[in-house]
Amino acid sequence: MLTPDEEARLRKFQRRVQDLEACGLVKTSVTRLTVHLAGPKQGLVGFDPDQFRSFSITLRQFLMQGDGDVTVGRVCNIIERRCQLPRLVGWSRHYRQSWNEVLQTPMEVAVDDGTGPKNYSFEEFFKLWLYSGTFHSDDELEAKIKAMPGLAPEVLMMLTQRRLPGVLEILRLIGEVIRIWLDDPSTPVEEPPSP
Repeated sequence: MLTPDEEARLRKFQRRVQDLEACGLVKTSVTRLTVHLAGPKQGLVGFDPDQFRSFSITLRQFLMQGDGDVTVGRVCNIIERRCQLPRLVGWSRHYRQSWNEVLQTPMEVAVDDGTGPKNYSFEEFFKLWLYSGTFHSDDELEAKIKAMPGLAPEVLMMLTQRRLPGVLEILRLIGEVIRIWLDDPSTPVEEPPSP
């Protein structure tokens, strides 16, 4: 049986997904970013740092653990423990695995952050960006960003933004599992892929 706190957490997860969908970054759906390595327009073109920051405020809630959090792991744990619909439990496990793969897959380029070349994963770079002065100041992480040569932070930002549609789609699909389970359990659901 689902506790009131668990249901509130699941509903909050759904609301946070809706918040992400309402962000300007999603609405404008910039799909082409360009890095100018030289010349007067040096930098990232097609990237709006304010939109990315706004999106990130909400996205970080799916990554950071704490009281009342809506991390994918915690929400999927609730579904997998409490839901009595085996196909939805299977989809929850599938989406959790997809989420972890997206977070942990290394970016396409290695960047020297002062400690040697490193292929940051989406999650590593996102957290580095968040805690190097964007939301909190961690001197060690800020030093890593500053040690990156030239436009390396912009290139990593571009690669991070490129992964955002996939990240959002996984969150939407988990939200749909919650919606079917709590609001429309008679909805026919396909068999999830085998693990």
